[in-house]
Amino acid sequence: MVYDRLKHLEDSNINTVSGAQARGEACLREAEIASAEGLIRIPVNCGQQLYDVVDITDGRAGLAAHKKRLVGLTMSYNPGRGEYQQRLMLGTA
Repeated sequence: MVYDRLKHLEDSNINTVSGAQARGEACLREAEIASAEGLIRIPVNCGQQLYDVVDITDGRAGLAAHKKRLVGLTMSYNPGRGEYQQRLMLGTA
């Protein structure tokens, strides 16, 4: 629906086919991890870090220990309500 999105890589240090294949696979894995699959809001967790793998369990959504990788996180504060909240952007685990 959005056509092809091509990325051109140049690396003069790669001189074998297997090296180029490994570099291509690493690039694809990086793109897969970076593709956001969702967003959840949680109470603030000071130990949360980028690229952590988390288990999401929610009976209402039918999820039981569903693994996702964190590709972004923000924290917000609502002074009127005295409420802190963290938003986690999820990618493929």
